[in-house]
Amino acid sequence: YKNDFVFKKLNILVIAATISNILWFILGYLKIKIIYQQDLYIENNRNRYLDLSTYFAAYHLIFSQFLLSRRYVKFKDIKYTYVLSFLSILISSSRIILISTLICIWFVQKKKPSTVIKYISFVLFVFFSFLTINNYIGQERIINSLNVEGLIYQFTVRFSPVFNTFKEMNEVNYFFGLGLGYFFEIPWFEYRGMEIFNASIDSSYLTHYIKQGFFGLFLIFFIIKKISVFKINKRLSLTYLLFWSLIFLVVAPLYQNVIYGALIYYVLAMNFQKNIESHTLNSNGKNK
Repeated sequence: YKNDFVFKKLNILVIAATISNILWFILGYLKIKIIYQQDLYIENNRNRYLDLSTYFAAYHLIFSQFLLSRRYVKFKDIKYTYVLSFLSILISSSRIILISTLICIWFVQKKKPSTVIKYISFVLFVFFSFLTINNYIGQERIINSLNVEGLIYQFTVRFSPVFNTFKEMNEVNYFFGLGLGYFFEIPWFEYRGMEIFNASIDSSYLTHYIKQGFFGLFLIFFIIKKISVFKINKRLSLTYLLFWSLIFLVVAPLYQNVIYGALIYYVLAMNFQKNIESHTLNSNGKNK
């Protein structure tokens, strides 16, 4: 498939997306990009960058691992996009995207003794790189969360608006939710000079459950299933299902435009999938 036009086009788009991501990170790190100096939160977190290309890169890494394990491509055909995609994720400082991607890379590939050793070595290298980058750019909250106490504290703060919301709910609300118009009170927005009420919190499951009850949870699983279906391989579909199930734990992608990066890659990958299906059918016909 290395000469396949669709695959080449996909690789070019991945390179363009990830390089643009890395470029914006560098501009921010060098303080060239316009930063709203009055926002202390942005000041403390400008040395990271996450956008559409981050999810685009994550989708590519998982899809590439599937193609590699099934020998549809060779590593030399995707080595640049593979490295750039990981860099794109590392500079985002997103633990959940990195961990979810690594888990899915393991899940989608065929397991062999040699594969296990390579995977463990690779994960250790990636985590070392992740910690090194975050330490260098001063992301202390990432370093502080390495111990149990720090992690519990961060989760307690992150989900504190939910605890207050549960106090407002009655029996009917627990089933049907508080409505799409409900806004969560985010206390720490106050010191940033922002509106303290927000449409979502850092968890899709909690956000949609509180707003729409059990229907909200059904909606999430329906959407996850729709954006995870790859007809060429059931395990690949289950892998993307796993990816979003993990991401939705501490992110609310349906309230962020970054999810479109994954959807764009999904559409492009579907075109390559059609080529694989066509090639398989032709091969079977010749074998007969």
